[in-house]
Amino acid sequence: MSNFSVRNGYKNDISTDDQIRNSIWNKIFLKFLKIQYVYVDSPQDLFFINIWTQFFNELIDEMPRKILLTYYVPTDLNYYIKKKYLNSKWNEIFDLLEFLFPYLDDFSKDIEEIFKQNNFKIRVINDQIIIVDSDVEHEELKSDLSTINFNSNTKKHLDSAIHYLYDRNHPDYRNSMKESISAIEALAREICNSNDDLGKLIPKISEIYNYHPTFKKALTNIYAYTSDEGGVRHSFKLDAKETTFDDAKFFLHICSAFTSYLNTANRK
Repeated sequence: MSNFSVRNGYKNDISTDDQIRNSIWNKIFLKFLKIQYVYVDSPQDLFFINIWTQFFNELIDEMPRKILLTYYVPTDLNYYIKKKYLNSKWNEIFDLLEFLFPYLDDFSKDIEEIFKQNNFKIRVINDQIIIVDSDVEHEELKSDLSTINFNSNTKKHLDSAIHYLYDRNHPDYRNSMKESISAIEALAREICNSNDDLGKLIPKISEIYNYHPTFKKALTNIYAYTSDEGGVRHSFKLDAKETTFDDAKFFLHICSAFTSYLNTANRK
């Protein structure tokens, strides 16, 4: 599997840009590493243990922390992390950022601001770094996701769709499309209080909200596409069309827009 830069068409125009690399490192240092003392078993200590063992996959007994009674100075750890960072390829830097995002709520926003300031066609959605064609595309998707209950099955399906689509090591476009259409189905089941499949729920939704027949037809056609003999909700056929990144991305955007529309109507 090729790395992030090669697979997505980025070569020296990104890998030699020290300004962006330095800006990201400065933000990492200020947010996570600018610590004079680290107390054993503190949140900071657990963070260093996690990044050492889970991200860099190093042996914990070789972790460079010289404990003085109940604390240690993380100088050697910081030096190791900086050295690894400066020698990393861009796809590895993105992996590190995704590892760090869950630790601080606003960190992904800080990194995305760096991307924007440097005209990087990279954005962050749900703590995942993705390539976007435009800021409009990115903002529309974020806006759609923001209308959906964080703990809902709909949100979980859309999160899975994003994961399958933008997984840099093992992208799965077919399953991304399945999760996208399943997001609409999950919301339809919630609205109708039924476990029927989406095909049976579309007429009920149209009746509840008195939707225009064209809207009903559009939703029916999307479901039909995924449910026919060659569709993504069925097993592979010998002559089935291979699902592409563009197919899956289109489905993610169209289904997230549908779920946002339905969810907004359901709140009224």
